[in-house]
Amino acid sequence: MIHLLYIEDNLQDVDLTRMHFEETTTDFEIEVVSTGEDCLKCLAEQSFDILLLDNRLPDMDGIDLLGQLRTNGHIMPVVMVTGMGDEETVAQALRSGAADYVSKSEPDYLIMLPDLLRQVVARQHRRNNRNDAEQRKSQILYIEPNPMDVELTEQHFASAAPHLQLHIVNSSREALAVLTNEHNFDLVLTDLRVPDMNALELLHEAQHRGIDLPFVVITGRGDEATAVAILRLGAYDYIVKRSNYLMQLPHAIDHALHRFEFDQTAYRLNTELTELNASLEKKIEIRTAQLRNEVIVRKAAELKARERELKFAAVIENLTEGLIIADLNGHIVHCNQAALNIHRFNPRQKWHSSF
Repeated sequence: MIHLLYIEDNLQDVDLTRMHFEETTTDFEIEVVSTGEDCLKCLAEQSFDILLLDNRLPDMDGIDLLGQLRTNGHIMPVVMVTGMGDEETVAQALRSGAADYVSKSEPDYLIMLPDLLRQVVARQHRRNNRNDAEQRKSQILYIEPNPMDVELTEQHFASAAPHLQLHIVNSSREALAVLTNEHNFDLVLTDLRVPDMNALELLHEAQHRGIDLPFVVITGRGDEATAVAILRLGAYDYIVKRSNYLMQLPHAIDHALHRFEFDQTAYRLNTELTELNASLEKKIEIRTAQLRNEVIVRKAAELKARERELKFAAVIENLTEGLIIADLNGHIVHCNQAALNIHRFNPRQKWHSSF
């Protein structure tokens, strides 16, 4: 969910925006304040993913509020809402730190707004992730019982891959104990032939325990068939211990980390899409039921009206007194059988007021 703070004092704009978001989106939570001061108070109490800021507020304009937000250390993205003829304000807002803007003068600005806000939030998340990646080393759990291989790998990574932090364990069971509890590892690097449990068995057990991490396997020569079996089971890569395998290893790990991140993002998006489709299908189902009920009610009303008309016509026809109905121009629009019998005239003839 995207937690949105909307700063707007025009109640009509607030109602229209809320109504549009409720009808067309499922991923926004909107909170509304009407002044810049209320905005600052609200931000002091809770956090938001994005601000939607109208430029014209009763106590300050949007540019002034942008300055106060930066002064107070609020770093969430801001989208400015402007009116017609505010091009200079737009430029000033962007220079003051606004992430984007939307103009109320555009006839379909409400239709564009949800996607624009999502794009701004996504850009901010990517920026935050890049900053986190620059500050945080990727944590690699390395399973290797051979002390010489451990020493060589650590020496190479210290100079060639300082962004990868190795944590050494000597057995698969020790690795499983670490991974089953809370951990901050990003990837598992394991030798194929660990004495207590080989990589194939380890991967089976990890999946059984719900450990969702990418695995990269180091194999000896002649183990390619087993390595392929490991890939089919879900490992992200394998490296054969040739003379230059240590040179290849950091690149294989980086590639596996990127693929895993992509897979996680794709899975999350697919889940969100499935939920959105389910929500839309539910709304369609509800609306279809509403329309069906409306049709049933309308048909019932029409039948009742027709029934009343038939009853009225039957009463008129059964009267012993003659009944003639004419319009203002003297044309007969209805007469019962008694009137025909009494006056002996054709009901299609013109009826004169002197009759």
